[in-house]
Amino acid sequence: MKYAYQNVTNTLAEPGNATVWVRQGDLIVDKTIGLRFSGNTLAGVYNGAGQALTSGTQYTASSTGVTLKASYLSSLLMPGKPLGSIGTIVIKSNKGADLKIDIRYYKTPTVTTSSFQSPSTGSSLSIPVTLNGAKLATAKAIKADGSILKDDWTIYLPENQAGRLTWNDFDYNESNTLTLSSSILNMIKNAQQAVTVTFEFWPRYDPSNTVPVTISYV
Repeated sequence: MKYAYQNVTNTLAEPGNATVWVRQGDLIVDKTIGLRFSGNTLAGVYNGAGQALTSGTQYTASSTGVTLKASYLSSLLMPGKPLGSIGTIVIKSNKGADLKIDIRYYKTPTVTTSSFQSPSTGSSLSIPVTLNGAKLATAKAIKADGSILKDDWTIYLPENQAGRLTWNDFDYNESNTLTLSSSILNMIKNAQQAVTVTFEFWPRYDPSNTVPVTISYV
């Protein structure tokens, strides 16, 4: 990304690196943020209050990223800290815009029920969920016979893309509601079989960070 009027290239987070995830109950370890410096050099790392972090003790840096030390992450988790955002760091380079990285404390989201019946009115379906600090990444829809509900050509894509819906098909809000669109519910009805929709949350490298729900057709 460049400032067109200055021809300045920004430092960017590598895909999947814009948030640091700390799972509740896990041993806190160093976390590396992959960065694309694009010729820039690191000028410093700061917390959300603008205070500089100390190189070597609170973070380390390399040509490919910044690593937050476990001791620094632990300092953000005071007793009773709620799930969700627990801090922000700002990565400053010698050129370009500052890069903000969110630090989030999470556990696997939960639903009170995992079975739903598709509405017969053509409306969308709202699914109550407790997000537990996580953020929705995508959703996979698989019919009871094992085939893909939508865009069956995606079977030829990598596993983490096959069978996934698009954001017009589903949504969520941080008031703890997942939503499936009326068009997807119509596809379930036309399939004439139950469909399992697996909502996948960030971080996607955590395979337990999913919520599967089964939608029965009417």
